[in-house]
Amino acid sequence: MQPWQAVIDVQEAQSVGIDAFALNVASTDTWSTNAIQYLFDAAAQYNNFKLFFSFDMIHFTHPSQFLGLIEQWHNHQSYYSHNGHPFVSTFYGARLSFGESSPSNGWQKHYREPLQAKGIWTYFVPAFSDAMGSPTGFTYAFPVIDGVMNWDGAWPYESDGQVDNWYRRGELNYATRIRQVLSLAPDFLEIVTWNDAGESHYFGKIWPDSIAGTNIQTYTDGYDHSGWQKLLPPFIKAYKAGIKDVSSLIPSDGKAVSGVFWYRPLLKSASCINDFMGKPRGWMNAEDNFNLVVLADARASEYTINIYSGYDMLAWYRPVQGLNSWSIPGLRIGSQSIEIVDINGRVIASGKGTMTVIGDMSHGVCNYNYQVVGF
Repeated sequence: MQPWQAVIDVQEAQSVGIDAFALNVASTDTWSTNAIQYLFDAAAQYNNFKLFFSFDMIHFTHPSQFLGLIEQWHNHQSYYSHNGHPFVSTFYGARLSFGESSPSNGWQKHYREPLQAKGIWTYFVPAFSDAMGSPTGFTYAFPVIDGVMNWDGAWPYESDGQVDNWYRRGELNYATRIRQVLSLAPDFLEIVTWNDAGESHYFGKIWPDSIAGTNIQTYTDGYDHSGWQKLLPPFIKAYKAGIKDVSSLIPSDGKAVSGVFWYRPLLKSASCINDFMGKPRGWMNAEDNFNLVVLADARASEYTINIYSGYDMLAWYRPVQGLNSWSIPGLRIGSQSIEIVDINGRVIASGKGTMTVIGDMSHGVCNYNYQVVGF
């Protein structure tokens, strides 16, 4: 990461209503600590934007490896605190006891106590998704925590493995989670993720130097996901206000309608015979669908949404005020687009994918990444 890239990331995240970045830290090498410095410098330019650490316990083996980062940054003006306590999270770590009688005792002795000895009382909300046993006994097994981040709640359970060539279906998961979040009203909301290009669940920018030396660019070049940001401003506003009714989710930019659609440019039936890795594990769960979310204002009943796939009309709908979502089967080879017209037939919103849908790959990789189009 470069300093100017950190500034752009912070600026763009704040512009859609995001309050903070969780910094997934997996190393204390110079490249990592430099990126941390750049992000804190960038956040300081935007008074209300915050950062907090989430330590990757797949890579770290003991808290002593990262406690110095907390000591260094917890008092920074841009470090996020909850009720006066610096907020700290993890990715996994529920099975690490660090030589103590239990994981909770290990985290207490080797994480909590060394920090408390220096006057640092953190608000500890780890993503202990790797915990064993019943969820109902979780808080009893881990009295060391102040809360828990449900990382693996973003998708169905899948056992860990060494093969990275796999596919998990998405379709309308985004709209489903918006409805669930507003209904459940959790204390904190973490959106997974800003820039994890390696797992394709990103909605921010992908900087080339961050994935240099990998084949990730093969799957992400041309697959901009920033269109998903279109839904965030009204959603975040409603979440913070405690509003549960999705009819309140109207465009925040003054438009009558706005939204996003996404599709896979490669049909499920593709053979991908020229990809040495073959089709991704789980490919049979994919659906050749045109996925669409539309936010509409109070005059929604006067609008008509026309969806085109392969130059033919795939479907049409009349929206209601607020959040509307559809997953339309029958995606066809060719271009993909949407057009929304008012009662007078005037086009009030439109969008067109930059990638056409194809039936097979004659060369290259079997790429099931989404093409995302905001409008």
